[in-house]
Amino acid sequence: MSNLLYIFGPPGSGKTTLVDALVRGQDRWPLRVGTVRAVNYQPADVTELGVRDPSRGQFGGTDGLAMSVMPQACDVLEDYARQGDDLMAEGDRLASPIFFNAAKSAGYDLELVFMDCPVDVADSRRRARGTSQNAAWVTGRRTKANHLVEAWDPVHLDATKPVRDLVADLQAASMVAARFRAAT
Repeated sequence: MSNLLYIFGPPGSGKTTLVDALVRGQDRWPLRVGTVRAVNYQPADVTELGVRDPSRGQFGGTDGLAMSVMPQACDVLEDYARQGDDLMAEGDRLASPIFFNAAKSAGYDLELVFMDCPVDVADSRRRARGTSQNAAWVTGRRTKANHLVEAWDPVHLDATKPVRDLVADLQAASMVAARFRAAT
């Protein structure tokens, strides 16, 4: 069985920063299956659904995909599962019961990780990066993440820790993330 690591949390919790640190030093191979952009990392041999492109600015992962990508993303899970690929993703765009259930139906073992971040810390991080996200939208994303926590019981990571410690915690909690440690 293949594994799918999905990292989610409120805006400003450090999802993109954590994955950027995890994949640092890996060779990257851009992929596109239909309209779903992805990146394969070698030597870890893990495919990330979404965009990891510094030229895109501050939002990476699934938040770099089109707003309408959910049906296509659910469809490509079957293709990746047939190949036995381990996957990872981060961000809000695909963080939903629809995607999680599609992954389970495709045969993936889900490794869900919640970036547990106090509101004031997330707000400070968003201000520091200069984002102008609407306060009501941010509250809605926080509520969505909390509902996913209640329904799916993910591993919690303390998002206030230094990134190096978060990477180690993630690698200890996830078979997919541990492949990056084994590959270096």
